Amino acid sequence: MATLSQDDPEFHPYHEHWHYYHKDAAYHNGTVWPWLNGVAMTTLLRYGVQKEPWQLFENMNRQALREGAVGSLAECANALPLPGTTWARRTGTFLQAWSNAEHLRVWHEEILGVRIQGGGELVEINPQLPKSVLNVAMKMPLKEGVLKGHWHRGNAHTWVFELQGADAAITFSTDAAGPNWVTWPLKAGHRVEIIEEGSRLKLTAYDRQNRVLGSKTSRLDVLVDGPTSLFDKATREQEAFETLRDEVFKDLGFCEPRLQPNLKSLSVYHDPPLTY
Repeated sequence: MATLSQDDPEFHPYHEHWHYYHKDAAYHNGTVWPWLNGVAMTTLLRYGVQKEPWQLFENMNRQALREGAVGSLAECANALPLPGTTWARRTGTFLQAWSNAEHLRVWHEEILGVRIQGGGELVEINPQLPKSVLNVAMKMPLKEGVLKGHWHRGNAHTWVFELQGADAAITFSTDAAGPNWVTWPLKAGHRVEIIEEGSRLKLTAYDRQNRVLGSKTSRLDVLVDGPTSLFDKATREQEAFETLRDEVFKDLGFCEPRLQPNLKSLSVYHDPPLTY
């Protein structure tokens, strides 16, 4: 995400372009800050928009794994590729903690959807995984223990969560509109299996010996307003939400980088170039 639109007359297309301006002139006026991608991805994913956030996330993966220092994300990048090049150049600190941190936060909190609340007493899980992801295995610290999870996409979607060394309430949903939660107080060594079929979730809890402790189903068919079930009512609400969301984001897409003619920032050439 760039710090200024390329259509703005104050736009600086390149962070370090010493023949034309000091790099600080571009820092807030066009330079790309990778950590800002997290804000954009979070906003879209919480409305159930998955395509564009996942494309952006995959591109950040590509940068971290194939460019610069492997495993790192830079502080900044040029908004546009330099003439004769295909990709925008990374700039600033080559390994910036907040760029990496936001990349990882989006994976854990938004795509896997794991949000730890109350010092670990409650774990909310609201995943927004794209259809291209068929299997996921995860492990993350929780209080003095570890939360493990696995997901598989088949005819039905199956999630499994297990706690080791800690107790916590687990609450789970895949509904971005008005979450359709199932909840269970999970003890250390126990696990829950959640099966998603259509818009329904069924949670089954097991102890250490694989004995069933109980089960819960979301959106039970209880009567509301006469013949209308809670499930049917929620389905209509979800459809209305998705219709409105799709209308709001119908023109969403990535901008095409282009160099506007007669930019003020490129109007004066300095020879020799400027320095720090």
